[in-house]
Amino acid sequence: MAFWLGNIATAVIFALAHLPAIFQMKIKVTNTILIYSNSMNIMVGLCCGWLYWTQGFAAAVLCHILFHLVWYVFEKRNKATGPYTIHLSED
Repeated sequence: MAFWLGNIATAVIFALAHLPAIFQMKIKVTNTILIYSNSMNIMVGLCCGWLYWTQGFAAAVLCHILFHLVWYVFEKRNKATGPYTIHLSED
């Protein structure tokens, strides 16, 4: 239980540490973008924390790197709608 409490706290700090990067982008920062970004970063933080605990530092770093590589490809494929366009509903 202590591991998960620490992992959740660390994942939230990890997400908050990425906020300055969002505000440096040349986009309008909305609540939707902030919620989406923080929730994605919390999920990655939880995965990296679990990997660090079970497999070691190298596994957590590799997970972080792979997430950025996959996200980069995802952004490039969605360039037509804009890399930071988030569709939460089918309106």
